[in-house]
Amino acid sequence: MSAGVHAVRSRLRRLADDDQGTTLMELLVGMAVMTVFMSIFLTATLMMTQTANKVEATSISASQTNQAFLRLDKTIRYASAISTPGVSAASGDWYVELDSPPTSVAGSDTCTQLRIDSNKLQQRTWAITNGTAGTASGWTAIASSLTNGAAATGSADVPFTAPAASSAASTTFQRLQVVLVSTSGNATTATNRAQLTFTALNSDVSLASNATTCQQWGRP
Repeated sequence: MSAGVHAVRSRLRRLADDDQGTTLMELLVGMAVMTVFMSIFLTATLMMTQTANKVEATSISASQTNQAFLRLDKTIRYASAISTPGVSAASGDWYVELDSPPTSVAGSDTCTQLRIDSNKLQQRTWAITNGTAGTASGWTAIASSLTNGAAATGSADVPFTAPAASSAASTTFQRLQVVLVSTSGNATTATNRAQLTFTALNSDVSLASNATTCQQWGRP
């Protein structure tokens, strides 16, 4: 057997017999480094999830509010009278009524009553024929998850307000300011506040009868 082969075999035997491995200190250091990296990774993942949930909640809340305003715009824009907004003494709900003119000569006026009840923006309607009110429909929801239904009088979050007249030419018409404060989301919630002023193009702000228009069914 050659000397070179013998030397190689001797070295392999020494390596096989060598039981030296990782020390306890090296193992602890490795675990500590791994723990730090895992904490950074988990924190980043949690923050990304929370941000995504908040963006989604905000989008849902804003979309719901926009849809409500689109529905209200058609109703309020063509109204011939807007009642004085107020709070029901019995329920504490905010109310306002709209009188829409008939679409034909022989038609009837349509009254639309809006309220915020149980965190929902709701409406019901009835017809006025020859001065007589028909039966009111049931309440239907326009928007939900609203938080300003119990806003105090004078608060900036009062749902329905008739803006004060100014020198602007548009004040020959009645106007209605609507404020909706809504929340959305479960684990992460988002609040959206939207305010819009509508103009009733068929109305006359000087009419005294506006104050009590379409209140035949009261404010329960």
